[in-house]
Amino acid sequence: PPAGDLTFDTWLPNQDDAVQGMIESHTSGLKSALQRERDARKSFENQLKDAIKAADDGSELQQQLQAMSNANEELTQKTAAYEAFAVAGISNFKLAWLAASEMGAIDKKGNVNLESLRTSYPELFGTKRAGAPAGNAGSGTGGQPPKSFSMNDAIRSAGKR
Repeated sequence: PPAGDLTFDTWLPNQDDAVQGMIESHTSGLKSALQRERDARKSFENQLKDAIKAADDGSELQQQLQAMSNANEELTQKTAAYEAFAVAGISNFKLAWLAASEMGAIDKKGNVNLESLRTSYPELFGTKRAGAPAGNAGSGTGGQPPKSFSMNDAIRSAGKR
């Protein structure tokens, strides 16, 4: 593919079986560790829900457990959203999370409505807003920046004083 369209997903299928095998063996441990972590988190969520049900209604313990459950749910949402942000090419995950949360573009599972986020905040995706003025180093000074500037120019201008 052309150099501008080159991604890992387009590069890998074009490699020989030895390279693909090395990459798969290298990443298989990471994938299994990630799956074990997700399974452990899901088990913890279920245990927490059972503990909330077992606690007396309105008790302080139930309120604390509910707060823990809410924090865990938000962390799960944030993790899923960050994965979606990475795939979409967003580099500032925290800013994207804040923007998506503010506009309600994240569901309970952490799925992000990337199209509405792209429409409202295109700068997160590396694109400029339509109608935004072009800027440069001389913006706001009433002039343009010098085309070239060297140390010789600085010495000469200082010598004229």
